[in-house]
Amino acid sequence: MKLKLFALMLIAFASMLTGCGDSKKMVGPSGTNNQNSEVARYRASLTGASEVPPTGSNATGTAEFSVMQDGSIRWSLHTTGLANVVASHIHSGPVGQNAPVAFGLFSGGPTGDLALSGVITDTNTVHQLIDLFDIHSAYVNVHTTGFQAGEIRGQILQATGAAPSPWSRVTDVPQSDIYSLFVDGPTIIAGADEAAYVSTDAGGTFTRSATIKAGVPLRSVKMRNGRIYAGTGNRGGVFVSDDLGRTWLDFNQGLVGIANSQLEIVDLLIHGVNVYAATDGFGVWIRNLASGTWTHFGDAFGPARWLDVKTIDAGGSRLLVSAGFNGQVFFRDPGQPDWTESLLENDRMVLGLAPLRAIWTGAGWVEGTSRGVYVSALGQSPWRFVDVGIGSVDAVSFALRGNDLFGCFVNEGSTIETSHDNGATWQVFESQPGVLTETIAVSGSVLYAGRADGLWRRSIATTSDVP
Repeated sequence: MKLKLFALMLIAFASMLTGCGDSKKMVGPSGTNNQNSEVARYRASLTGASEVPPTGSNATGTAEFSVMQDGSIRWSLHTTGLANVVASHIHSGPVGQNAPVAFGLFSGGPTGDLALSGVITDTNTVHQLIDLFDIHSAYVNVHTTGFQAGEIRGQILQATGAAPSPWSRVTDVPQSDIYSLFVDGPTIIAGADEAAYVSTDAGGTFTRSATIKAGVPLRSVKMRNGRIYAGTGNRGGVFVSDDLGRTWLDFNQGLVGIANSQLEIVDLLIHGVNVYAATDGFGVWIRNLASGTWTHFGDAFGPARWLDVKTIDAGGSRLLVSAGFNGQVFFRDPGQPDWTESLLENDRMVLGLAPLRAIWTGAGWVEGTSRGVYVSALGQSPWRFVDVGIGSVDAVSFALRGNDLFGCFVNEGSTIETSHDNGATWQVFESQPGVLTETIAVSGSVLYAGRADGLWRRSIATTSDVP
């Protein structure tokens, strides 16, 4: 009871502060307060043996509930071994008794295993649930078509012996937004606000570069033959450094457009003898690495699409651009005069379907979108949709290690999943409620994450590499 009273006191205090209307409060993507901290945590381990009566199911699941300082409860639910899931709820009852629903977590399907996260913000609901959690009178139940009363269930208990996080923060890098990552052998570069943080010893130490330009975030950072290329936001354009960031040179020659919108760089790609810039304002640009200036690369991105370019990627000789909000990507091969549109749903546009990030695995293309993943052998039709199990997606990033493809899907937190078959199927690797991840990258057996609260890393040495 002391924990509950302490949690509710902090929630009430946070509500008082919020009511003061501080317009300077730091707010991250999707309105999440970057300073919001966890007050208490609860967990449930779900099994068929916990059902009343037991179901005999071999499926399992884990649910976590974090009471946050702002008065919300962040939750996640992941299951393994289930099929035809139709619903999941929090029920208000003790161990050994069936009880009514207190709060719904999922309804829909039938679908396979769940990998969900969300936030409960209603004050009365939060207080009611904390009351139930503290007297051990709440359980999570997952319903399937085969077991409509529930196939697996678990009592929600306070997480007193929580395992230590596998992640550690890189303390050489500030605890603020990291927008981009680049890895090549022992060189790791993290793009932050106004500067890059460079390691040449496989992450042993990171050194801050000179300030590139005041007030610009490093949205994309690449390196080729010792030269660092930095693509910046806030209409800063492209800069280069030949001395690991000690000095920077403007690299915007020829990059001209309307109201400097061409200087809003969202992604860079170095491929062959060229560097490509995707802009949030004026389409795609190309420049030879050895000589010349920037030139506009294709007219397919007309005025209605200039603002929608998000990323540019390469696989073999093909380039692929993620752009728009209607289920479109664009590919281009050497010698083609312009980009060719490809529809992710193959035969139609889909309003609101935003492609966010693509990756070439060596055997096919994987396109992360606002609703999940699409896979294609060639980066064009036929595309096939793959549900990653978290609903709508705000941001996607990928990292490849051998045959292990890591995908980070952001929606009120970050869910990292792995695929060992070029994106055809996915398994939850880790769920991080409330964590806002901008990008991920792999260096050897270490997974790096650029987050709203700095640069973090964890070992992935035990993650199997399945051919």
